[in-house]
Amino acid sequence: MNRFQTLVLALTTCSFAIVGSVSAQSPALPVIPTNTFRVTQYGAVGDGQTMNTAAIQKTIDAASKAGGGVVLVPEGRFLTGPFTLASRINLNLASNAVILISDDMAKHPVVKSRYQDCISVADAQDVEISGEGTIDGQGKAWWAAFEADHNMTHRPYMIKLFNCKRVRIQGSP
Repeated sequence: MNRFQTLVLALTTCSFAIVGSVSAQSPALPVIPTNTFRVTQYGAVGDGQTMNTAAIQKTIDAASKAGGGVVLVPEGRFLTGPFTLASRINLNLASNAVILISDDMAKHPVVKSRYQDCISVADAQDVEISGEGTIDGQGKAWWAAFEADHNMTHRPYMIKLFNCKRVRIQGSP
């Protein structure tokens, strides 16, 4: 099973190393401090029912204010609405950790005629999403709503990166 289930990833003007016709170059990797910020220390509850959007965003904001670091999602099921990553952040999902994107459309604000993307970052550098956990977009509910009404507000991307440098997304096979 793919660790990043139902992943819809939008990469727009993000920098990646280009493989030349003569020799391959390794892309520049993100540079992220090792300070760890556990989402549970900022109020997140991994019971699969508690809405954790504010706690996750608070954790990311604290890490960003400290100059960056690892935002650790420990084992558990963390239900959330949309949140925004920042520069020098590694969103790390521990083994058996699940970020469960809410399928309640009311939890997703509409921005510029589309639902806000679930996990987004813009104009950033040194961004990573890693670990052995799962991001579950619960896409079935969104597809059902779209099938029922093709004129609905555009459903969100699960992960959207815009104008970013040094990005790495990795998980365990």
